[in-house]
Amino acid sequence: MIRPLMGGRASDPAEQEVPAVNDEAIQISQKVLDNGLRVVAVEQPVLHAADVSFFGRCGSRHEGAREWGLSHFLEHMLFRGSHRFPTGYDLACAFERRGANLNAATWRDHTHLETTAHPSTVATILELLGDMVTHPRFDGIGVERNIIEEEIQGELDEAGEDVDLNNVSRASIWRGHAMGRRITGSIESVYGLHLEDIQRQHERYYVAQNAVLCVAGRIEPDDVFRLAADAFRDLSPGEAATDGEAARFSPDARLTLRDSEGS
Repeated sequence: MIRPLMGGRASDPAEQEVPAVNDEAIQISQKVLDNGLRVVAVEQPVLHAADVSFFGRCGSRHEGAREWGLSHFLEHMLFRGSHRFPTGYDLACAFERRGANLNAATWRDHTHLETTAHPSTVATILELLGDMVTHPRFDGIGVERNIIEEEIQGELDEAGEDVDLNNVSRASIWRGHAMGRRITGSIESVYGLHLEDIQRQHERYYVAQNAVLCVAGRIEPDDVFRLAADAFRDLSPGEAATDGEAARFSPDARLTLRDSEGS
């Protein structure tokens, strides 16, 4: 199992032996599991915690024009429950009982799920994350659609125009390319997405050969590899995704200053 923080016994922090912080104290090991999932273990014995991260190559650049916002929508739906924990509440409580809080973010080229917890709970955290990623229930699509609409509205002014500088600048620089589109999609595109779209995106991109699992902190690599193999045993091998056509700078890209009430 994962090495206990202090041999399973609480003690005065002042009495604990903490290794000196240096490059030699950090060891990186990796292994590709039988289904193709790459697992990276980063030993950091000076830490009193462990970080578990799942990276999947599934971002806004992996969407067609009609699917705008699909990867972000899928990330939201992963929190709606899993095979073992049928509701979002059940799933959240399962993490919180281990002192963990799962976070997620969708980027233009990947999605990242991450949590930090005590090293002694890593085995359970991997089981929870594996079930969440491999067996999502995808219930409550209407609830998440409304939440995403609120996210989008937060980046619009009263006239419905995007005033988020990051979104506006990327749209100008990478005009006409998926890298220039807003990650959340538009209100219209989000309401045009359905359960079948989410399921298809999950089946294509949440596969072993298209992901990396990283565990860092006070851990033992061999334990991590063994636990990960069990937790993600049902993850389909699939195929690694490609990023498609490279984004190219628009030679006439310009930013325009505009006054807008409330922005």
